[in-house]
Amino acid sequence: NTEWLVYHDEQGRVRVWDITGTSPVESTLIIGWQDSDNNGRREEPQNYDAPSGVFPAISESGRFVAFLSQRRNLNDPNGDGNGPNTPELNGDWTIYIHDRDDVQGTQGTFDEDYRGATTTRFLPNPNNLTLPFRLSSPTRLRHIALEEAKNVLRIYVTWVTRNGTNWELWLGRWEWDLQNRQWGNVSELTVWTSPAPIQGGFAARGRVTFSIANFVAVFDDTGNQLLQIQTNGVNGAPVLSRDGNLLAFHTTGTMYRVNGGQWWLFSDLDRNGVPEDFNGDKVPDFDRNAVDDVFVFDLTPMQQTPPAPPTLAWSTLIVRALGTGNPPIALFVPCTNPSLPSSDVNLIAFQEIVNGQSQVRIVNPQTNAVVR
Repeated sequence: NTEWLVYHDEQGRVRVWDITGTSPVESTLIIGWQDSDNNGRREEPQNYDAPSGVFPAISESGRFVAFLSQRRNLNDPNGDGNGPNTPELNGDWTIYIHDRDDVQGTQGTFDEDYRGATTTRFLPNPNNLTLPFRLSSPTRLRHIALEEAKNVLRIYVTWVTRNGTNWELWLGRWEWDLQNRQWGNVSELTVWTSPAPIQGGFAARGRVTFSIANFVAVFDDTGNQLLQIQTNGVNGAPVLSRDGNLLAFHTTGTMYRVNGGQWWLFSDLDRNGVPEDFNGDKVPDFDRNAVDDVFVFDLTPMQQTPPAPPTLAWSTLIVRALGTGNPPIALFVPCTNPSLPSSDVNLIAFQEIVNGQSQVRIVNPQTNAVVR
C-alpha cells in the first residue's frame, strides 16, 4: 500500500522505512541488530561482520517481511529471542519469515525495539516441514512475494537453477495459517526450461513473469502460458503489479512511438518500404532505443472472451517526450528495473543511471509528473 519501504544495505542488514510522511523515517532494523549494553533493547552495531539478510519483501499490510540469509541464529519461532537455531545450513541460503506484530505471543505495534519482541521463522522444506528450505550457491534467487488473504499468508519464491545445459525457472508456494500457526499447502514446480539464461521471475496472485533473450512471458502458477511479448531489443527485470494486472519491464527495443502524448504503432513497413510480418516469420524492423526504457502493459484484456492482446499503458518514452518533472528525465538516460505497487496505486518507480550515478525515480503515470 506504499506505506513501507523494505531493502537490504551493503552489509546485509534488512531495514524497514515508513514512507508515508514528507520525510521517510526508518521504522526498524530487522536484521543486524545487537544488544551490547544488555538493556533488553535492540541497537545497531558499529561494526557488522557478516552478510545477514538480502532480497527482502514485505506483505501488503506491512506486517510480514521475508528475506534470504545464510545465518542459523535468526530463527526465533517463540518470539523470546532464544532460538532454537535453524538446522545446519552447510553454507546454503534459506528464507526467513519475520512477523513484525507478534510481541511475545501478544499483538502489539509493528517492530517494538525490545529484544525478542518479534518472531522469525524459516521457510520449511516441502518434503519435511521441520527442515529449512535451502537454496544452494549455484541457484539464483529471483524474487520473494508475500500475499495476505483472510487468515493465510501466501509466500511465493522464484529461483533459477542449472540442470545440465539448460536453465530452469522454479516457483515455490507456501501458506502459513495465521490463526493456527502452522504451515500448509506447500508446493514446488518447474515453470520454464530454456537453454538461454532466464532473467527475472516474479509471482503475483499466482502469476509468474520472466524474460529470456528477446521476449517476456507471463504464466499462471500451473505453468500455463498467458502472454508472450516479443521485441527485437534486450529485455530485463519484468515485474507484475500485486494484483497481477499490470506488467512492467525495461527494453532497448520498441514498436511504439509517442505523438502528442498519444501512443502510435510504428508503420508496418520497414525502411525499404517492404511490409513487415508480425507473425514470427520475419523479425520486424522496429527502431531500437539508444538506451533502455521502461514499458507498462495492461493485462486485463486477456481476461475478456475471447481474450484480447494487452495494451500499452505507460512508458518512460512519454515522460521524455513531454519533458515533465523537475528536473526532467534526460534523453538517452537508461531507465531500468521498474517496480509496481499495484494497479490501483498510480505510482511507478524505476532506476536511472545519470553520469554513472544511480538514482530512483517515482512517477505518477496519469500526470507523468516526477513525484520524487
